[in-house]
Amino acid sequence: MKKTILFSSFILSNLIFAQEFKLTSNNFVSKADESKNYEVIEKPGKTKEQLFTEVKKYVTASYKGLKFDGYNEVANEQIVLDVRNEEGSKAKMLGMSLFSGFVSIRYEMNFKDGKFMIRPTFQKAETYSNNKTNTIYLTGGNFLQGSVFNKKGDVSLKQIYEMAVKTNDEFVSNLVKGVENNSNSDW
Repeated sequence: MKKTILFSSFILSNLIFAQEFKLTSNNFVSKADESKNYEVIEKPGKTKEQLFTEVKKYVTASYKGLKFDGYNEVANEQIVLDVRNEEGSKAKMLGMSLFSGFVSIRYEMNFKDGKFMIRPTFQKAETYSNNKTNTIYLTGGNFLQGSVFNKKGDVSLKQIYEMAVKTNDEFVSNLVKGVENNSNSDW
């Protein structure tokens, strides 16, 4: 019974936590406090070394081939990870995709006893259309090259915005779940 209650509360907290970041023209910020660009995940009773190991196990199992290319660490202190989510468009015309591309988000994770901090940063997006590659940044676009947010701070490229939010929500939710699964590895 105790395990069922604990598992249910864990699942509920994961569903809620995945929605804790908001993408703005100032990058990802905490929904609870927009002056913060990070969230702290509490794991009472765990040392920073244990948390570091659990996060590292999840990352290396889930994101193969990242060592030396998008992955850096300071042992038991910090992990920095570049995550790239590639996606093709569902919109097609004459059998050809109108949009495909990727979003790149950098995650910085710092560790302390009983908790770790995660800070996502939107790096860029690239789109491929008609044999042309277009790099899209968070802000600063013009009529030749778009950006996710226009000068007024409004979303100007909704598909890229949604892709970035989805990528971040999935990464954070899966990370929290992955750490929990590493913690409870009864075999």
